[in-house]
Amino acid sequence: MLPVENEAASDVRRSPSLRRTNVSAAGGAKSPRRRTYYSWSELLQRVLEIDAQVCSRCGDRMQILGVVDSPEAIRAILTTLGLPSRAPPPVDCDKLVPVPTT
Repeated sequence: MLPVENEAASDVRRSPSLRRTNVSAAGGAKSPRRRTYYSWSELLQRVLEIDAQVCSRCGDRMQILGVVDSPEAIRAILTTLGLPSRAPPPVDCDKLVPVPTT
């Protein structure tokens, strides 16, 4: 003989909206868990509404083949491309011209 399920418990399992809601030990409903990590391409899509993984020439999806994280290698690549490899000097905020307010 099979056990008879509690009718309320079976409704919770069938209801997608109830399934996403967590219930705390005190009996109050918690909000659904949110993702805490987004990839850089997901953030660009969400904020700037651009798909950073689509090739601007052909429209195909691009893949990350590798990551350059060595400061020496980054400096060499930027120098080869004729780009600055050092950060600009800090600005003295006291010497900035104030913007007039209207």
